[in-house]
Amino acid sequence: MPRRRILSPRPGRRQHGMARWFGRPRERNERQRPWKEDEMVSESVIADRTVGWAKPGKDESPEISTFKLRTQLLDQGRTDTTVAKTGNMVARLKVYASGGENALHMHPNEDHMFVIMQGSARFYDRDGGHKDLQRHEGIMIPAGAYYWFEATSQDPLVLMRVGSRIGPQSTAGRLNIRGEDMAGDSEENKTVPVVYREGAFFE
Repeated sequence: MPRRRILSPRPGRRQHGMARWFGRPRERNERQRPWKEDEMVSESVIADRTVGWAKPGKDESPEISTFKLRTQLLDQGRTDTTVAKTGNMVARLKVYASGGENALHMHPNEDHMFVIMQGSARFYDRDGGHKDLQRHEGIMIPAGAYYWFEATSQDPLVLMRVGSRIGPQSTAGRLNIRGEDMAGDSEENKTVPVVYREGAFFE
């Protein structure tokens, strides 16, 4: 099957759909960017959506795998467990202690979604608009959309995260608001030491 190239809008314009989802008027996102044009992430990083299809040989078949959603709960910090993975998609089970959060960021090469399995969370867009999600509710975040979230429930927050890459990967899987690399376990991303809740599991 031939490779197909689908071009997405400029990174700045992609925020409009996210802003409408958060219930805010489009005009708020038409203001000047908080950084210089030469500091912005290259359009080609986000716009080059190349979809590749694996074609097994005559006697080959991709392996099918199963998984179980079980993880230990926390009193502090956050954990991230990969439960299933292919060359293009990865599913993770994430746990955040009550009040836990991350920092404003975006993924330039990955569309991803979250589903709340336990607890509740508040997701924010880059301009401060927010949406509260409860158990069995979810959110879809396209590549290039800035966001962050926090656990708002008294009980630990458990999320299912599924991501799919949109094209050739850069070395930066997560970028801060300045377009710089930001490691997931960094102090900038509000990482704190993990404290497990003894004998308590989500399953």
